[in-house]
Amino acid sequence: MNTLKEILKWLVGFFILSLVFFILVRMIPGNPVDRLLDCYQLPRTEANVAFLKKSFGLDKPLLEQYRYWISHFVQGDWGRSYVTGREVRAELFKRMPLSLSIGLGGVCLGGVLAFFLGYLAACRPRGFWDKFTRFLTVFVQSVPTFMLAVFVIYLLSVKYQIVKVYSNYYLSIFLAMLFVALQTTGDLCRLMRSHFLEIKKTPYIYFSRCRGFRTEGLLLRDGARPACIALLSSIVSRFSWVIGGTSVVEFLFALPGVSLFLIQSIAAKDYNIIQSYLLFIFLWMALVHLIFNGIIYLLKGGLR
Repeated sequence: MNTLKEILKWLVGFFILSLVFFILVRMIPGNPVDRLLDCYQLPRTEANVAFLKKSFGLDKPLLEQYRYWISHFVQGDWGRSYVTGREVRAELFKRMPLSLSIGLGGVCLGGVLAFFLGYLAACRPRGFWDKFTRFLTVFVQSVPTFMLAVFVIYLLSVKYQIVKVYSNYYLSIFLAMLFVALQTTGDLCRLMRSHFLEIKKTPYIYFSRCRGFRTEGLLLRDGARPACIALLSSIVSRFSWVIGGTSVVEFLFALPGVSLFLIQSIAAKDYNIIQSYLLFIFLWMALVHLIFNGIIYLLKGGLR
């Protein structure tokens, strides 16, 4: 019953946000017709403007444009790009694997690192790992990813010339994934530390320690599952933005992912791509939340 309510909630949100996205996209300064005429250096005559508007379906009332777009979107037809003339869905899905590999790989790696760093910090409060996680959290929250990535590229490719980042495609992907993982680790490692410390204070752990059992083994054996539940609850929002949240690293490392494609489409005022991208992100978020809610429910059932 709760799952059905969740699905209905996301469906209502889908249609409301589709209308919001449709309106917001058309509020972007400029329009695709003028942009296309300027791109091909064509005169901005009434005939040319009217022809392009009719070709793109922009000569119809907004409500009719929205009805046509959303009815075709739910059937799998996301329209065509105004610039290239190619199918929007094919263009997005062609770039999706790269963005997913960077986002999912980075978040998963960051989650694993945050789990074990939090565990090590909780085993020895005020020890080396506790101080390291505190420094890492402050560092990640203080230094923007953009600045840190530029600095690393400068050191590797310009100052010391260790490796040419932009000429090595797989190295660019690896570095982009590391920056996503660094952000995730810095945000979650202290949270994991707090959860392990709470588990450490439970009577069961206390009496087991009195009987001579090692704290490290007890925390890992009996605290791993509740800590994993807390980690999954915290990381679900990051899995929601793994596609759109890679825009900075894709831009910096010149990786042809979905986020970089969106930036180019905004510059070109390509309505079909922008609104389809935004709605797809919403559908991705809905899918991730439903899957993670199911996983957390199963873990809690096993814990009881």
